[in-house]
Amino acid sequence: MHLKRPRRLAAQETQDRMASLTQVHRSTCVDKHHRQPEVPSILPETPPTLEEAVRLIGKLGGHLGRKHDGMPGVKTLWRGMQRLKDILQALSIIYQVPLLSLDMGNV
Repeated sequence: MHLKRPRRLAAQETQDRMASLTQVHRSTCVDKHHRQPEVPSILPETPPTLEEAVRLIGKLGGHLGRKHDGMPGVKTLWRGMQRLKDILQALSIIYQVPLLSLDMGNV
């Protein structure tokens, strides 16, 4: 024997559940939008050497850095600098921090 609930009762339970879920969702969304995100401090203890910095920027430009590849070329470094600029602009928008001028000509 299978018992069925009255439709009105089932509909009311569904509405109550939806209302509580909506309230939880609204409270989490409000909290997310009104809090200022903290800017993470990810700076290393010591700055990279010039060679390490060139290789890191080269990676952003598409340099694979395999065993016999050598140092990244000018085009790869240029692409890496453009990508770094884009990343910094995105981070400045996300964390609402003014970006220092990175004038790299017509990028």
